[in-house]
Amino acid sequence: MLAKQGLFLQTQTAALDACLPWATWTQEMPYGRLRPGLRLKAAPLPDALWQECQHRAYAQCPQWGAYRLLTEGYQIHQTPVLERSAHQLTDQVLDRPARPSLVAHIHSHGHGAAFFSAQDDVADQRGEGVYLALVLGRCGAQATMTAAWRLVVWGWLLPLDAASRAQMLPDAING
Repeated sequence: MLAKQGLFLQTQTAALDACLPWATWTQEMPYGRLRPGLRLKAAPLPDALWQECQHRAYAQCPQWGAYRLLTEGYQIHQTPVLERSAHQLTDQVLDRPARPSLVAHIHSHGHGAAFFSAQDDVADQRGEGVYLALVLGRCGAQATMTAAWRLVVWGWLLPLDAASRAQMLPDAING
C-alpha cells in the first residue's frame, strides 16, 4: 500500500491484522498517511499463555522444542517433531485447514541465544501463511529467557520492533 510516508505491507487473517512499513520515502508522497500496527483479533495474548510457552521451552531444554498457537482461545497445538537435537529441530508443517487460525509459530533454541537462524528462515518461507514467529533462547531458566520476534507473510520475513509488539502482547513478552 502506498502512503504519504512510505510503502506498507497490509495483511489480514482470521487471527491478526498487520500494517507494517516496508520502505520509507526520502520525501512525502501525495497520498494519505497510514498508521502502522499489528493487532491480534482475539485479544492480547494472556500472561498465563506466555508462562506456559516459557515452561515448555524450559522443560525441553537443552533440546529444542516447537509448537504453534491457534485462535479459538489461543490453544497450543503441538505439531509432530520430525527431527530434534540440542542444535536443530524440524517439525511437521501445519495442516492446510488449520493455517487461517495460526497466530504464532514458536520454537526454542535450548541454552542458545534467541535469533532466527538460516534454518528458521527456510522453515518460515515454506508457505504456512501469515503468522508471528518467535524464538525463545537461554531456556535453562525462565527468568533469563530471551525472545526474538518477526511477522511472516507468505514467506516474507519482517522483523517486529518493540512498538509493534507492545500493541498486542503483555509486558512480560516484550522484553
